[in-house]
Amino acid sequence: MILENKKISSNIQLYHYSLIDPQEICEQYIKWLNDTEIAKLIALPNQQIKDKNFILESFQRFTQKNCIGFFIKDLTHNLFIGTCKIDKIDLINKSCEIGIMIGEKQFYGKGISKIVFAIILDYVFNILKFHRIWGGCLSINIPMNKTFKSLGFRNEGIIKDAILINDKYFDNYLYAILIDEYNPLKNNP
Repeated sequence: MILENKKISSNIQLYHYSLIDPQEICEQYIKWLNDTEIAKLIALPNQQIKDKNFILESFQRFTQKNCIGFFIKDLTHNLFIGTCKIDKIDLINKSCEIGIMIGEKQFYGKGISKIVFAIILDYVFNILKFHRIWGGCLSINIPMNKTFKSLGFRNEGIIKDAILINDKYFDNYLYAILIDEYNPLKNNP
């Protein structure tokens, strides 16, 4: 499966993990996960170096029934630049979590997260017909906090001192949006 929405962006596509050979992306993916700046932004304590086994486990996890993982491809540069997920899929309550990691730092500050989340919102609400989407980020991840708010997500709470990174605790902010709050004309980049 490849997700795209030309109304949102003609430069970004989301490739399901099953379409990617782990061997071809392994080195790049390991580089992203072992970068301390990236790890801190996605609340991934960088206490142990990630290796090929971690990548293979990721491919298994992101192709389970309750999770849909994607690699983000920038078509202009013909380059995979990060990952995103629809996770903790709850078919009974029609709810899921979304998350993103931009691994190629030269794409920071270019609105990629907002574009990717807008594509996912469209897919989850209009195709899967879910009722609720939620996600979270660390208090120090200012761009992601702004992204959630700009897409119409509400702050549902703060988990105090949730993540320990380099001997310092950080709060985790939780956001959600319901189908009746979603307005593609307003919530898209």
